[in-house]
This record gives sequence, structure tokens and C-alpha cells, in this order.
Amino acid sequence: PEGEIAYLPNPYLKENLAFAFQMQFAAEGLYPGYTRKIYLKGLRYNLHLRGRSALIEVGAQTNTLQEAMNAMEIGCCKEIEKMV
Repeated sequence: PEGEIAYLPNPYLKENLAFAFQMQFAAEGLYPGYTRKIYLKGLRYNLHLRGRSALIEVGAQTNTLQEAMNAMEIGCCKEIEKMV
């Protein structure tokens, strides 16, 4: 779904979006081209329960499990740890 869904309020939407941009900016500074665009959807995925929440997807359908695990080791986790 696109846009806001009235019966699924998210009081932390702006705070979570700012946090996602901060993480993406930090990762891009260290690993240019490492991140992809941030998708905005009307669904919550439990991101309405706490501010500074993010759903982070690793890899794509074209990546192997090992490639996704390697990507997490090289920096993503370290950057997230610094920001939290």
C-alpha cells in the first residue's frame, strides 16, 4: 500500500525515517554504493512500537546466503552499533 493507512498509525514515522537516513548516510560515507533506496510503505512491521526502529533487509534474490552474511560482516553491523 502507498501512503498512510488511517487504522495503522505510526507515531514514530518521522523519527524512524530520520534514523534510516542517518544510517544510510553513514554507510554511504564508508562504503559508496553499498546501500539501496529507502522504501516508504503504509504498513508498520512493528516500527510503531518504538522510535529509531528500522527494518533492514540484507541482500536480494540474486545473492547467496554467504554473500549476505559477508555483507553484514564488513561494516553494516558496525555502523548500526555506533548509531544505536
